Amino acid sequence: MRKTITACIAAVGLLNALGTLGCGTSGTPPGATSVSQPENKASSEIGYGTLLGHTYSNDYFGLSVSIPDEWYIQNREEAAEVLRIGKAVTLGQGVDPNFKAAVEASQTNTLQLLSAFRHPPGTPGLVSNPTVSIIAERVKHLPGIRSGAEYCAMLKQSLGQSAIKTESDAVLSGLKIGSLDAHCLPARMTVGTIVIQQRFYATRYKDYVLAVIVSYSADEELLTAEKILSEIKAGGK
Repeated sequence: MRKTITACIAAVGLLNALGTLGCGTSGTPPGATSVSQPENKASSEIGYGTLLGHTYSNDYFGLSVSIPDEWYIQNREEAAEVLRIGKAVTLGQGVDPNFKAAVEASQTNTLQLLSAFRHPPGTPGLVSNPTVSIIAERVKHLPGIRSGAEYCAMLKQSLGQSAIKTESDAVLSGLKIGSLDAHCLPARMTVGTIVIQQRFYATRYKDYVLAVIVSYSADEELLTAEKILSEIKAGGK
């Protein structure tokens, strides 16, 4: 079922938006739907990778990412809890039942590799908190996903089905994640009266899509996050 693809990416994008506002991530928000955590196929195929200090690497993608020392990197347990809550919020009241099924089905093929925040989530007094997350989604069974372009097109549809108001622009081409050709879906999520800007970068590599999500509120935050993106090594180069 094609709708399963990008459902978890949309959920992580939502939680990036909440993290950008400095919101906490404990408990299930009111009106959210509880989502179970099935066994993950992706973890056995590509692994979670290695974090040494503030440098993350994953052998499957030939991936190396350096995060500034002052940024906060979530551990695996924190990232799993954030993803759980993100799915719960995404499946809020009134969401399409087919989209709910897609979110639940996608969990076995999606793996959150890295999630970094400029400040620890939940820090009191934060108005904005730029984030960078890296996610892998297994697309071996979907030959129609030939590049990040098709993936971003499906992501655009998934974001529109979320319980959180989301708008997105045309997919951008001519980009890179490391040495890999990539595409980008710019989007905006409205949380209360605040609009959070997001960019979803995606590329297909072997049997997976490698996605980088950047969330920010101000242009200078985007520059900081994209500097991290520009220095990523992927595809063995």
